[in-house]
Amino acid sequence: MADGFGSCLWSPNYEERLQAATALVPVIPTHPGWSDKQRNLLRALCAWVSGRPDDYLNAYAALEPDLDGLPLPGKLLWIAAASLWFRQDRWDKLIEGEMPDCVADLDDPRVRLIVGLAYARSAIEDTKRKQLPPCAAADTAGARDLAGITHIGA
Repeated sequence: MADGFGSCLWSPNYEERLQAATALVPVIPTHPGWSDKQRNLLRALCAWVSGRPDDYLNAYAALEPDLDGLPLPGKLLWIAAASLWFRQDRWDKLIEGEMPDCVADLDDPRVRLIVGLAYARSAIEDTKRKQLPPCAAADTAGARDLAGITHIGA
């Protein structure tokens, strides 16, 4: 970025990143040389650095359709969004619907981990909501019956 703030967003020093993000936020909507995609990417980066999860997710939503067309790895942007959805107990964003192409193959262990944990947490919430007994306290006769199954079919 010509104004010099952009390089500070990548600083290893958190205070420098925060200062750059804070200075960029008011400039983003009015800078004449940036496209909507660049503005949304900067909004997302500044929100992430500044610890504003809702702003990050709003900017991410605008970026999601074109994650593969960004100058940053879309997978990392998705992982950041997924970590926020996970913390907000928004399992549906992680386990329902289609995932962006950059993460759909689940080749990254971080993607598999967060999706797997979302399925587990969702199952725990469903169990609590439906007041199902925990597996250890459930009737073991059904488990013994299942253990004898070696194939499906007649």
